[in-house]
Amino acid sequence: MMRLWMLLTAAALLLAACEGNTVKTVKDNDTAGDDTTVVGDDDTAGSDFAPVDADFAESCGDGAINNGEPCDGNMVNCTAIDPVKYTGGKAKCNETCTGYDTITCDENPSVCGNGIVESPELCDGTIDNCVDIDPFIFAAGKARCKEDCSGWDTETCESTGDYCGDGMKSETEFCDGDAKACTDINPGLYESGNAPCNQWCSGYDTTSCVVIQSVCGDGTVEGTEVCEEGTLEDCVDIDPFSYSGGKAYCLDDCSGYDIVTCEENSSGTLFYDSFENGESKWLLEKDWQIGSPNYTVSVTESITGAYSGANVLATNLTGPYTLAGAQGSGYTEAAIIANSITIPTGKTTTLMFRAYVYTEYYTSTSDPTQNAWYDGMIVELYEDGTKLDDPMLESNVASLVDVFKVPSAGGYVSKTGIRGHSAADTYALFSADLSAYAGKTVSISFLFISDYMGNNFGIAMDDVTITAE
Repeated sequence: MMRLWMLLTAAALLLAACEGNTVKTVKDNDTAGDDTTVVGDDDTAGSDFAPVDADFAESCGDGAINNGEPCDGNMVNCTAIDPVKYTGGKAKCNETCTGYDTITCDENPSVCGNGIVESPELCDGTIDNCVDIDPFIFAAGKARCKEDCSGWDTETCESTGDYCGDGMKSETEFCDGDAKACTDINPGLYESGNAPCNQWCSGYDTTSCVVIQSVCGDGTVEGTEVCEEGTLEDCVDIDPFSYSGGKAYCLDDCSGYDIVTCEENSSGTLFYDSFENGESKWLLEKDWQIGSPNYTVSVTESITGAYSGANVLATNLTGPYTLAGAQGSGYTEAAIIANSITIPTGKTTTLMFRAYVYTEYYTSTSDPTQNAWYDGMIVELYEDGTKLDDPMLESNVASLVDVFKVPSAGGYVSKTGIRGHSAADTYALFSADLSAYAGKTVSISFLFISDYMGNNFGIAMDDVTITAE
């Protein structure tokens, strides 16, 4: 686990000041066996992600920690990496400069039965209230820690009789144990297949659905196509903010236009992308996608089109965003503007974009302190690999910008950014004043963060613009 955390390198994200130390419990389908509460992640130095320059690999091996590298040829004490997991030894930076090789570290073995919860133990000789283990499944009772310290024996817990996985759809569930024909979910996107209810009962899993395939070159713009092979378009019509003249041919795969022949607009627009011409202006990490959004699980959670044109930048075009793989950890994915932007002096520089937002709100039946927004997006700026203060976001829909919680060691910390529930198929306007970074050449990253349970569509962005006036 520690090696994975160090690979993903997002120390800046998870070391923010902590607002409380609440945790969320696992929503498990079992009524006996391996139900557990959240325990803090033992990693104290690892992180998920930090945006790096495009030439990251080229700088590895020069002996200098730069371009966002967590290390380069150096060694550290293993206890500095994780004082709980390791008792001694030294770790050398790996060959790719993405983290430390901890195979030479002395691990601290856990001792089940000593009354101390040590990694990877989930408990040790303790008894816990069943409601605290999982308020979705258990209404009362107490559970004793198992003899191998791997979790609680929940045979003595009293079931609520209403939870995800019991095969009965409740008022808080979108589905439970059933499946739906993919063509019923979205006949314009899928041609066949069945979608089962997902493990959180929040919607249908469309992984097995067969997407209607468009045919590039048949003379008809269909499906996810932007244009048809061989057609010519005025560059100004393709992107009026970025180009002032020229013409561009449709790409061979019909995914956009070859803009190499377009004349760039040198006016007050520093950056613009309506996402109709592929990924050329972006570095996309993990699940971020550019294309046509198509996701509907209810009349309130639906996004089936862009704000303008056909394409958007989304955390997932056709399904819910990805969750972290384990309790206590966060899943981070970044969409980074490929080229750094120089913020001019003496002008008002503004970042603007449209976005549809649908993230998680968690309600606990036993602990009201956990009732909060979880998962969301922040905008980060870096100068030469050094993280700057986050810009303050605003929106014409004020409820979509506020505090949400993300995992940190032992609990959660609060971030201020984009989260909430947009009205179906609507895009709000978001903006941030970048004038405070005047004179700096910055890398701009849109960072989405989720925890280990509870997800919805996420975020779809359109018409990202940076102007200086």
